[in-house]
Amino acid sequence: MLKAAVKVNIGKHDVFRADEYANNDWDFITFTDMIESEYRKWSGDKKSHVVEVQDYFFPQKNLSNKKKSSYLGISSLNVLSDICGIEYDLSVWLSGDACLIGNLDDFVNQSHKGEVSAPIHTDCKNAIDDVSKIISYKKDSEANLVHTLNYMRDNGFTYTNGYHETFGLIKSRTKYALELEEIWASEYLLLPTVRDQVVLPFARQIAEEKNPYSIFHGYDKKLMSGVFK
Repeated sequence: MLKAAVKVNIGKHDVFRADEYANNDWDFITFTDMIESEYRKWSGDKKSHVVEVQDYFFPQKNLSNKKKSSYLGISSLNVLSDICGIEYDLSVWLSGDACLIGNLDDFVNQSHKGEVSAPIHTDCKNAIDDVSKIISYKKDSEANLVHTLNYMRDNGFTYTNGYHETFGLIKSRTKYALELEEIWASEYLLLPTVRDQVVLPFARQIAEEKNPYSIFHGYDKKLMSGVFK
């Protein structure tokens, strides 16, 4: 099985922290806007496969760094296939500063019970809850978020399929996972918000209407303990 742990660092937005545990049967891939030599000098990362981000990776021009970063994480299976020519069987999307202190295989075996698995949000039951927090922390504008929620509501979103974080998102190469990536990326780029996880449940609802027997699994965030820090 080909397995990829994917990080994105565009605009030097995260400080690299070296892993403390060797997961030797995984490929570690970092998408960055720096050339490889500059990235390695800046970060000290000697392990990851570095993919230099190019404009043609994206279906739209003039995207912000945040939009580019989220697009690559959202679309990791499709992008790695289309850009790198490798069809990974499994990918895990990690934050740019994630430090691994445990066994990724053990983590996946415990957490990944479907085609796509994501940590259940500990504080928010739905996107509306999260939008209130995002506004209070000034992570996005109220206008962007209200527009996003209104668009999702007007297009049939019911807010009843749970709410999940995207750090630690696990995807197997299945028809549903690949279509979810495509729908999520398309809707995310269409909408003004920069917060990808707000759009995830909406994309899920659309993808699951097309794939009624698909399995999206929400796992307890506590399972990350001992694997990430």
